Amino acid sequence: LRLKGGTNATCAPPIDYVIQVFRPIVQRFGIEFDVHLIKRGFYPKGGGHVNVTTKPVRKLSPIDMTEPGHVTRITVITFPAVLLKDYGDPISKLVQKTLRDQLGEEITYDFQTIVETMQTSRGDSCGILITATTSTGCIIAGSSIYYREMENVGDPIEIISQEAVEDLIKNLKANGCVDEHLQDQMLIFMALADGKSRIK
Repeated sequence: LRLKGGTNATCAPPIDYVIQVFRPIVQRFGIEFDVHLIKRGFYPKGGGHVNVTTKPVRKLSPIDMTEPGHVTRITVITFPAVLLKDYGDPISKLVQKTLRDQLGEEITYDFQTIVETMQTSRGDSCGILITATTSTGCIIAGSSIYYREMENVGDPIEIISQEAVEDLIKNLKANGCVDEHLQDQMLIFMALADGKSRIK
């Protein structure tokens, strides 16, 4: 499949969520697919390009995800683009401090900044995805996006950092095995699976 449009928009998880959260969870049903991000399309311009390859599946296996476990790893990916390319590292540092204060030092923290150019993205924006992996294999996420049209709202580094952390913490406090973005997406696979699935 060749998909074109917005990959990083408001009121929706970014394409990175599909790759880092959605994909590993649906693999438990027996679904295999790969996502190749050709070009990011930031809100409000869109214009992104993603190639998806998948294999036919005869039947889906049921899954059981009822034990949330405890957080063992936090991964933070920032993807600033073009005119906001210098925002990535300051956002990572602020998120790191906030998360360490709230979640403690015993967790493994990974931080990555992917600087997008005019060739690899469309739009002057900066996004972030934070994922929390638990001892039972659950993946909970929080995300945020900042774009140039918001420049009069406040400090972009503080805004995007706070929104992403609050999104993650809210989902962790719910004590579920999937976050609010993934839970409804799982229903179709649970219905099609050959057996009874359970997800908390």
